[in-house]
Amino acid sequence: MMTQYGYARAEDAERWSGHEETIEAAIYDALTRDDLAMPSAVFICECDAPEISYESLADEVVERVGEQLYEEVGEVADAFGPFEKSEMSELADLIKGWVEKQGAISCWKANNIKRYAPGDAEYDAALARFEADQVPA
Repeated sequence: MMTQYGYARAEDAERWSGHEETIEAAIYDALTRDDLAMPSAVFICECDAPEISYESLADEVVERVGEQLYEEVGEVADAFGPFEKSEMSELADLIKGWVEKQGAISCWKANNIKRYAPGDAEYDAALARFEADQVPA
């Protein structure tokens, strides 16, 4: 998968925008979409998929089922489980398949954050493009 880039005004931003194919495009997007004082530094990140531990989710599902059984029938609920590793892998795969089918994860994490400002080649190229786009035709 090709690296994609996002942007924010601050390195410690909780929300990042963009999903651009190049650093220059992410900077340009920041210049056109944010009300940045010109010129202003932009932080660029690599957009990476979150790492979901489906195995731990499967463990939590089994634990929760056991808790509900205990609430319903008391100590005889201890007849539920334990399960073999292959059985737990099957549940993890089911959860992963459901998540992928629903397309529910559209967020990403910001990694390899770097500050870009005037004087950086990518920033200067994006700024030149932005300024050219601002000139009335």
